[in-house]
Amino acid sequence: MRSILILTVTMLPLLLFAQFSRDLRTDRSGKLNMSVSEFDMFHNVSDRASTFPQQATIFSELDISSYDLLSANLSFSDKDQVQKVVIAPFRIMGATKNQWISNSKLNLSLKDKVTTIGVGTGWDNSSALSKESEMFRQLCFNKLGTVSIPQGATVDDVMQRIADFEKEKLISALIRYDSLRMLNVFKFSTGYNFQLFPVLFAQGGVSNFDSLNHFGLKSHNISGAATYSYNSSQIIVTASYNQIFERKSAEKGQILVPYYGPSINASIRLFKLLSYVKLRNTASFVKSRFIPSLNLGTSWEGKYPATGNNYKLYYKDNITRTDAFTPYVDILITPEAQFRLGFPIIRNEYAGSGDATSMGANIQYNFKISNLGN
Repeated sequence: MRSILILTVTMLPLLLFAQFSRDLRTDRSGKLNMSVSEFDMFHNVSDRASTFPQQATIFSELDISSYDLLSANLSFSDKDQVQKVVIAPFRIMGATKNQWISNSKLNLSLKDKVTTIGVGTGWDNSSALSKESEMFRQLCFNKLGTVSIPQGATVDDVMQRIADFEKEKLISALIRYDSLRMLNVFKFSTGYNFQLFPVLFAQGGVSNFDSLNHFGLKSHNISGAATYSYNSSQIIVTASYNQIFERKSAEKGQILVPYYGPSINASIRLFKLLSYVKLRNTASFVKSRFIPSLNLGTSWEGKYPATGNNYKLYYKDNITRTDAFTPYVDILITPEAQFRLGFPIIRNEYAGSGDATSMGANIQYNFKISNLGN
């Protein structure tokens, strides 16, 4: 599985290519009409909420709240490493105008030799497929006008007139359209994951090998998340919930213990790394409204097992409660170079033996693609 994840992170961006087309029509009067409807329909904005897992520490491998075409995340800490890829196959193909199908995604993660596979979907009012975005398109593009092309104009003259039209009207209208749909963004996602032990199946009597590797399924869970972001992700708040059924080991006789896991994440953009004049001319901003920035945030996650004598013998490491508080700094340079430095503070309570608090450091790298094409 590790090889598959590394191959996916490395090769998939090389396979994703397409051209956005503009519909150019000449009417009987000789005017060239430029339609931006097809471009807008598949034009996805880059939301900072999709960059890193909103559940920063405990549930990072289960988080499925990304809304990008592809989001690949590598996380390193003193305790473990996480390799994670979330991909939206239907959005890549552009084969549907149904938002729930377009937002369907596949989650592949590897953490501590445990493989996570999941599927999910969601709804996003900033999507080009939403009714709200359709309203903004009508507002921004209906009165753009046309490119006037006189009879007998040369090819160079036509191209120059189109370039002038784009510079004066189309680009400004696109920026206004994206600004409106990114002003107040609400996102909802839901998903299902299952996790597998390194040994899926074992048979043999040597040293109880089959008894120690009796189960292949480590856990499965359902999750839901709601995110609000303001003014192109200047402020982001996310609330999530996980219902988990987990075994502490693959040993024969272990049962799936129910856990519930709430989490809250909040972050703010401290400042942009580029002035608006320079930002407007960057390829990543033109393509997906990506904003290079320095951001500060924090997340809280809790993982609590079901109580009762039937479960106490099966708690992993005898832990009865886990809380993780993670302040972090996000440095977003380009969609291909985004970094997070986090400082998770984890508190565990143990059955009959008190509690312990630990602190560490976590470094994450993220690569994402919001749109295909140039």
